[in-house]
Amino acid sequence: MASPRRAALSSAPQPTTAGEFSFVGNLLCVDFVNTEVMRQDERVDRLPGIDDVLRWAGEADLVDAAGLRGLPAGWRTSREAARVLQDATALRAVLRGAVEALADGRPLPGDVVPALNHALVAGASTLRLERRGDAHATVRVALDPSPAALLAPIAESAAWLLEHGDRALMRRCENGACIRFFYDTTKNRRRRWCAMDGCGSRAKAAAYYRRRKASEA
Repeated sequence: MASPRRAALSSAPQPTTAGEFSFVGNLLCVDFVNTEVMRQDERVDRLPGIDDVLRWAGEADLVDAAGLRGLPAGWRTSREAARVLQDATALRAVLRGAVEALADGRPLPGDVVPALNHALVAGASTLRLERRGDAHATVRVALDPSPAALLAPIAESAAWLLEHGDRALMRRCENGACIRFFYDTTKNRRRRWCAMDGCGSRAKAAAYYRRRKASEA
């Protein structure tokens, strides 16, 4: 199931995708955390089953359609699939604790580094030299192409954040009813909302309504 991996960091806020999921966090690990959302004051898990995890991985460019079609018959109901789902849920919980701590300026929880190292192991790879016509190219090949390796690039993104990122740029959406986060890469570092076409638009509409009511009073 090897596939191109999304870059750890985008240079600008990513718009909501046209697909099933949204990618507004600017980091893969933050987008993974953002698969939990609030709807009508209730927390909703967008990845309740292994099929949901695989769809998210597809939209995140972690796996291609051919890789999904290549899964063995019955794999989705296998113990391995259940283990991948369990590991994904556990990693997301750890990452949420990490981004919450960063956004609040608190020390990282002690379980973050061990959890990331556990996920990174599944992404072990080797280099291979290939002939390309009259030229040669070195390519990286995953040692384990199974779905268990899907979590490795998410952990790589989090590792990048902790090693190279500016922790002060991890932000919560300012909508108090929203639980999404983002890594602020805007020029002025004043991004406030997870997405302007969602929380941002609602906040602007609410502010306009308050101003109008105040002018009428």
